[in-house]
Amino acid sequence: MTDPVQFTVTLADIRNARRLQQRTAVLGAGTLLLAAGFVMLLLTRDPLALLVVAGALLGILVWWFPIFDPSLDRGRVSLGSVCEMRLDETGLSYRQSGTNGTFEATGHIGWSLMTSVREDDRVLLMRDGRITRAAIPKRAFLTVESLDAFRSQLLSSRRTIS
Repeated sequence: MTDPVQFTVTLADIRNARRLQQRTAVLGAGTLLLAAGFVMLLLTRDPLALLVVAGALLGILVWWFPIFDPSLDRGRVSLGSVCEMRLDETGLSYRQSGTNGTFEATGHIGWSLMTSVREDDRVLLMRDGRITRAAIPKRAFLTVESLDAFRSQLLSSRRTIS
């Protein structure tokens, strides 16, 4: 139904997909812990509250400034692999080939497993509840029109199946 989208997986792609997946959880939990720590500090003046506040701030800062991400992601098997994805009548078909033939993966994700779409300015995620089924970096689309066509097809097909 749509033209295939092809891209090579980079460290930035892995980081961007993970950051979008975790954004709500990290910011929500971090803000909640930060507020709880401040309330605890105001009400009890317990030094343990300072640890809660510091931990919440550290968690938010490490997410906001991903200084550890490159070292955590370097050993990923998918790094450097070539992915090709295409929407069809029944869902999303994909083929992924590892560098130097290390692996070959093909498959299909049906519309019923794509309950939501999440995106930011760098990546498009197809999700089943909280589980990310597929991620496509927006740089894989050659034009804004091709991204819009893919997004439109994805959203309209999901609505008719769901």
